Amino acid sequence: PERDEERERQEQMARQARHIVAINDYVIAQYRRRTAATFHRINLPISDVFFQAPEREPEPCTLLLVGGMNERKDPMTLLHALLHLRQRLPDAQLRIAGRVGEQGFGARLRRFIADNDLAGHVRLLGALNQPQLAQEYAACSLLVLSSRQETSPTVILEAMAARRPVVATDVGGVRELVVEGQSGFVTPAGDSPALAAAIEQVLRDPDRARAMGRQGRALAEAGYRCALIGRQYAELLAHLAQGAA
Repeated sequence: PERDEERERQEQMARQARHIVAINDYVIAQYRRRTAATFHRINLPISDVFFQAPEREPEPCTLLLVGGMNERKDPMTLLHALLHLRQRLPDAQLRIAGRVGEQGFGARLRRFIADNDLAGHVRLLGALNQPQLAQEYAACSLLVLSSRQETSPTVILEAMAARRPVVATDVGGVRELVVEGQSGFVTPAGDSPALAAAIEQVLRDPDRARAMGRQGRALAEAGYRCALIGRQYAELLAHLAQGAA
């Protein structure tokens, strides 16, 4: 009931709005038929902390997953992919940065790790602050996002800012962030063999992985710096104020 009420409030705000700032084209597509408002595209800003991540060689065969662990983030697909991957790359390691509960879904995830002899290959880091997370991006070989639902996942942009390639599932606005074959790869949601294959492509070609990291960094620099986003909001507000005068 609370979610239904919140959804109705959002729908009402969209119907009444004259102008809406949208963080990607996916959001515009979701709301276009619900409102007569004018849309303005402004990206999400990424903290400078991630642009300042140390430029270093990654730890070999190290995957990073970031976020609260729940059904929507679907870490189980990544764990299944890790099982596939370890048949060909037995040194593959996964680090999970985010809260993993002791009950419910968290207990299920922990049980899967134990039942499949993954305890020595999966490290639960818990919730990290931004400087700690920046260090993890710098240490990993790539970021993996196995979600079943997203809008514009900032963890992709954070990893790109830290010069790391990304393998992510094709949900929400992910394809607007990951340039296929250039800054990473996009795979179908819920497809652990496809996810494992894309991860393997990155891990087996360190030179290409570095090139992907550089391309991701360039994309992040061009469109997601805080100063740039701040200027875009200031310009938009000045334009709207001028129009209202």
